[in-house]
Amino acid sequence: IIHEILHLSMASQEVLEGWIMLVAVAVLFSVSYWLVSKIDNKRWQEYINKQMRGALSKGNTFTLGLVAFISVYREGFETVLFYKALYLYAGDDGTGGILPGFLAGCLVLALVFYLINTLGMRTPIKWFFGFTSVLLYYMAFTFMGKGIHELQMGEQIPMTSADFLPSLSWLGMYPTWETFIGQAVLFGAFVFALIYTFIIKAELGATQLKEETSQLQGNITQVHDLVEHISHHAKR
Repeated sequence: IIHEILHLSMASQEVLEGWIMLVAVAVLFSVSYWLVSKIDNKRWQEYINKQMRGALSKGNTFTLGLVAFISVYREGFETVLFYKALYLYAGDDGTGGILPGFLAGCLVLALVFYLINTLGMRTPIKWFFGFTSVLLYYMAFTFMGKGIHELQMGEQIPMTSADFLPSLSWLGMYPTWETFIGQAVLFGAFVFALIYTFIIKAELGATQLKEETSQLQGNITQVHDLVEHISHHAKR
C-alpha cells in the first residue's frame, strides 16, 4: 500500500526500507534466540506442554484455539516481514529469484513435515533448530547492515567513513562506523545469548538443583532423627 498508493519519494522509500529491515532484524534475532533456547528436545516438549496445560487448565476451548492461532499468526507475520525485507534487499533486478526460492522452501518444508510426522522424535530436532537459528541470525546480521545503510542513504543516520572495513554486500557490511557498530552490537548479543543459554543458565540450573538436593537431604535427616526419637520413646 505504501509503495503503490502513496508513491513516496526515493529518499522516503529508502528510509522506509531501512526501518522495515531493522524491524526484521528484531523479529529474526528474537526467533533465532528462541530456537537456541528450545534446541534441546526436552525443553521444546516442556514448552509445548506448558502452553497446552495453560490453555486446558481453564477449560476454555476458545483459549486453546487462541494459543494455536497466535502461534500460527506469529509465524505468518514473521514470514511476511522476512520476504518484504528480502524483496527490498534484492532490488528490482534480483526479485526474479525470490519466487523460485519460495517454492524451493515450500518443498523443503514439506519434506521436514514428512520426516517429523513419520519419524517423530527420531528426527534430529536439535540440529534442525540449530541450523535454522544460525540461518535466521545470518539474515538478521545482513539486514542490520542493509537497514542502517538505507537510513544513511535517506539521510536519517550520519555516515562516518571507516576505510579499514571491507565492503561485503552478501553480509550487509559497509565501510562505515555506523553499520559496523550496529552489526557488532548484534554479534555481541548473539554471543551473549549463546553464553547465557548454554553456560550461565546451565550453571544456574545446576546450582538450583544442588540447593534443592541439599534441602531434600536435610529434610530426610530431620525425618530420620524424628523416627529415631519416636522409636526410642516407643522402646521405653
